[in-house]
Parts: sequence; structure tokens; C-alpha cells
Amino acid sequence: MLTAGSAFDQRALSPVSINFQRNWQLRQRLCRSQQLLRFVLKFIVDAHCKT
Repeated sequence: MLTAGSAFDQRALSPVSINFQRNWQLRQRLCRSQQLLRFVLKFIVDAHCKT
């Protein structure tokens, strides 16, 4: 892992990297919500199958 020091600060100055960071955060959020959705659907399906 990179330290949150100089390299990160230098990259954070450029708008391209800021855009990249934003996109990466959105992608992470999307991934998390998809996993959550899958878990909820699986839970619902399991509940329906058991009853």
C-alpha cells in the first residue's frame, strides 16, 4: 500500500487523478450495493423456499 504522504498529495493535485478517485469511489459504492442487493435477494429467495 502507498502511504497517504507525498506521492498521494502530488497525484491529488491533478484534476485527472481527482476524477479517477471519484470514479473509483463510485465503483466501490456500486460494488458494495450490488453485493448487498444480491445478499438481500438471496435472503428473500431462501425465506420463500423454506415456507
